[in-house]
Amino acid sequence: CTAFVARYGGYILLSPARYDRLVKGYQRHHFQVTLLGQTIPTARAYLPLPAGIFRMAPSRFLVAILLGTSIWNGGFLTLGYVMRVGT
Repeated sequence: CTAFVARYGGYILLSPARYDRLVKGYQRHHFQVTLLGQTIPTARAYLPLPAGIFRMAPSRFLVAILLGTSIWNGGFLTLGYVMRVGT
């Protein structure tokens, strides 16, 4: 992966040094990144890739996506309920 980033990363403004920082950060905080990423619609689609590459435990991944998705959808559900009750 590092060789691929070194060769083609410049096309998406991803330097090898930044890639290394991202990898180390994800490895240290994979649960938090996955949980927070579930609240960002576009990131939600791509988070299984690093989780699989870095062999995140499936149970931890499932808990992180369950909590993150609940946080994201909980706000919309609450807002919908409040707006419905108000009418």
